[in-house]
Amino acid sequence: MRSAALASAGLATAGLCVATLPAAAETVDFCVRCTGPEQTYRCKVSGVSASYSDAVKLFCVMKTSKEGGHKRCSASRKANCAGIEKVYNYDGPPIDDLLSANPQLREYKQRLSREQQKFPDPEDADKRKSLMDLGKGMVGASKKGIDNAKARFGYGADGSALPEQGAAYAPSPAAPQRPSAAPPSASTSAMMQHAPQAAPEDSESWAGRSYRCMRSFFRNCGSEDKNAQ
Repeated sequence: MRSAALASAGLATAGLCVATLPAAAETVDFCVRCTGPEQTYRCKVSGVSASYSDAVKLFCVMKTSKEGGHKRCSASRKANCAGIEKVYNYDGPPIDDLLSANPQLREYKQRLSREQQKFPDPEDADKRKSLMDLGKGMVGASKKGIDNAKARFGYGADGSALPEQGAAYAPSPAAPQRPSAAPPSASTSAMMQHAPQAAPEDSESWAGRSYRCMRSFFRNCGSEDKNAQ
C-alpha cells in the first residue's frame, strides 16, 4: 500500500512539472529589404508567440525600419538572405492578438501590404524589364514591317495614299556583241584593189528611173537619156 501511494505521488509530481514547463521557444527568420537608405537584414524572431505569419513579418519590418531609420521596408521568406543579422526576442502576448486589438497596427499592416506590392524583388524587376524591352523591340519591328509593306503598295504610315510616281523601269540588257570579222588576207586586199570600181549612181532613186523607163516604152532607161531630155 505504501509503495503504491509513493508511486501515485511521484506520477502526480511529474505531471505537475510537465504542466508547469513552458512551451519550447520557436525561432523564425525573414529577409527584410529596406530603402532610404538601402539595406538588407536577416531578421530572426524567437519566443513562444513567434511563428511564420504576417504578424511576425510585420514585427520584423517595424523593428528594422525603426532601428535603421529607413523610409520603406519589405519582408519575405528567403533561405539565401545575405544581409545584416538582427535577432529579436518577443515574450509578450501573441502578436496576432495584439494586432487584432490595435487598429493602428492593423492599418500599418494594410499599408505594408500595399507598399510590398510597389517594392518588387530585384530579380523579378530585371525579368520584367527584359520582357518589356523584348516586347517593345517586337512591336517596333512589326510596325516597321507594316510601314514598309504599306509603302510598297503606295500607302503611307498613316494609311493615306502616296502620290503616284513614274515607274522606274530597269534598263534593258545590252545586246550581245557579235564577234568582229577577221581582217582580210593580203590576197583578198590585192584583188579588191584591182577590181573595177562601179560607177557612182546619180541622185535619182531606183523607183524614179524605173517609172521613167516605162513611160518612154523602154527607150529612156539610162541616166544619159535623162540628161539628154
